[in-house]
Amino acid sequence: SSGINAEYGAPVVTDTGDSNVMQMLMACETTPATIQSNEMEVDGSESEDDCEQVESEKPMKRTRRRKRKLTDNSDSDFQPSPRKEPKKSTPKLTKAKGKSKKRTASSEEIKPAPKKPKKEELTEEQKEIRRFTNRCVKDRDSCLEQCILVSHVASLIHITRCCKNQLFQGILLSKLPSKLHKQKKGGLQEFITPVLDWYRDTFRLLKPPKERKPSTTKCSQKVMTLLMSSETSDEYVYVIGLCALLQVLGLETRFVGSLYVPSLEKVAKASKPSGKGYTNPQHWLEVKDIDMILAVDVVNGYLTEDAFLVTKYTKPQGYIVSITSDLAILDSTPKYVEKWAEVHRKARMLNFEFWDSFMAGQSTNWLTVREHDKLMKKIMVDRGFPTSVGGFKHNLVFALEKDNLKVEAIYPKDAPVLGTFKGHNVYSRANIRSLKQIIVIKKEGRALKDGEVPYKIVKQKILFDRWPGDDRWKDLPLYGDWQTEWYKAPIALNGIVPRNEFGNVELFKPWMLPVNTEHVDLPGTYALARRLNIDAPHAVTGFEFPRCRAVPVMSGVVVCKENAEILRNAWVEYNANQIKKAEEKRLKKIYDNWKHLIKSLLIKEKISAKYEGMGQSASGVTSRGHVHKFPAKSRRRDKVTGDMVQKCSCGLVVPVEDEL
Repeated sequence: SSGINAEYGAPVVTDTGDSNVMQMLMACETTPATIQSNEMEVDGSESEDDCEQVESEKPMKRTRRRKRKLTDNSDSDFQPSPRKEPKKSTPKLTKAKGKSKKRTASSEEIKPAPKKPKKEELTEEQKEIRRFTNRCVKDRDSCLEQCILVSHVASLIHITRCCKNQLFQGILLSKLPSKLHKQKKGGLQEFITPVLDWYRDTFRLLKPPKERKPSTTKCSQKVMTLLMSSETSDEYVYVIGLCALLQVLGLETRFVGSLYVPSLEKVAKASKPSGKGYTNPQHWLEVKDIDMILAVDVVNGYLTEDAFLVTKYTKPQGYIVSITSDLAILDSTPKYVEKWAEVHRKARMLNFEFWDSFMAGQSTNWLTVREHDKLMKKIMVDRGFPTSVGGFKHNLVFALEKDNLKVEAIYPKDAPVLGTFKGHNVYSRANIRSLKQIIVIKKEGRALKDGEVPYKIVKQKILFDRWPGDDRWKDLPLYGDWQTEWYKAPIALNGIVPRNEFGNVELFKPWMLPVNTEHVDLPGTYALARRLNIDAPHAVTGFEFPRCRAVPVMSGVVVCKENAEILRNAWVEYNANQIKKAEEKRLKKIYDNWKHLIKSLLIKEKISAKYEGMGQSASGVTSRGHVHKFPAKSRRRDKVTGDMVQKCSCGLVVPVEDEL
């Protein structure tokens, strides 16, 4: 705080904690600083008494220097110590706390902060390039994930084969105490628990080194080392030992592996460890009984009948695959991951159709696959509704109507509602059916039933207008599988083959061939049949799509059975004649070339013998006095060399100099 001493005209300064401000106030002589409420005027010019204005009302930051204490003694003659006069600068305007300040005309205008430059709008060509680049990157990542998963599945199959090694099973059975060989009257869990405890006490799993180098040792050699030394640092080798032991005891044991791919990095923070003492297992076992499947975590000694969730561990699990003893591959991800449909399945880069077809193609025991699918659906039903709306989109059991695609619908329309979630009706996934257009139904070898109407009508955009001004959108009727039946082929009568509105026979499947007809898939049969006056329309076996247009693929013709043999014999005869004509044409061309070459050589020898020794001057005059003249009419192109030549009246043929 500061005040004004009326007697001496000097400011009375109390200790404010800032020596610099005090010295500036004491330097003033007779003209006091005028302090007004709610405003402050700043003058940039010098005053008569050379008083310096305070730059800001805010106190300056305290320093670590020791400050002198000033006493309030107005009667004493106090003279401030001499100091250098500070440089004069234009005062700055600062806003005081709780008070507003006005700017004078002499003060500088405060410039606004520079705005961030706006992003330039991309042209249509640049947007198309960016979309194309993003598609290429996505395809590359998808192909990379496919390669990684296929290699992981191949390694799991190899590991499962190692578990069936009779030598390993015999060594483990000989080490197991005899009292643990037979199953007691208790359940499966009571039988496996002492075996698991004995195995963990007998064999140790060491901590893997921080920097593990790639090993070239075979899996069988690592398992044998475990059986001999009773310790290993490889987790999968440690699990193989118990898997082989349980299989030799007569239990149906599956080897389970967690396949980690780079696309799961974005969900790595979603799961956290739930307790101490647990590590992140990448391999464990499943023991199947009559009415349950027991999960055995060999690394942590965890044994439970229920599906233990992988959310207990830090690393996200995107693909969990079970390999049975008969090498059937099963996708067990929904069993172990709680938020599989909401988080983990969305993180997959793979196309769902590819993964499902790959799993189905590798499995040979369809009964095991069906039982596994029923178990996965039962687990999803027991968990209840997902916790978010997005979790319904890829759920195996529940679905929302708003998530239906353009070619999907609820069937039947009065399907039961299982409940509501945030204002949306929840239906069973079995009631969500795919719809197809007529051409797709025909490609599958099916046809519409009589009297069926479209189950749903959607809008389809036409890429190319046939006539200017036409509507680019048209109605597309869609039908369900329950509205179709197997295609019934028509019957051909009196040598006439039934055909569609375009004059062709649709032969997408073998059973679509008309009755009493045959498919003759030979090149050139259509033109040959027209010459023989045989009814033989084209057979359409598919479509190609060059430049976004559907073009039918023609493969041979369809003829009646009584004309099929005639057409084949005629084609064989016609083909033999064509081959004979082609050979005669080839031989004639060879003879003509040799004839022309021999004639050219004879002419050359004749001219050389006739004009040998006859010198010719630069002016074109020979020693005999003959002057060679090459009129323009004599110019022609040589048949052998193809060069322009000119001919003299004496028979001399020379190339044209302009052409050289």
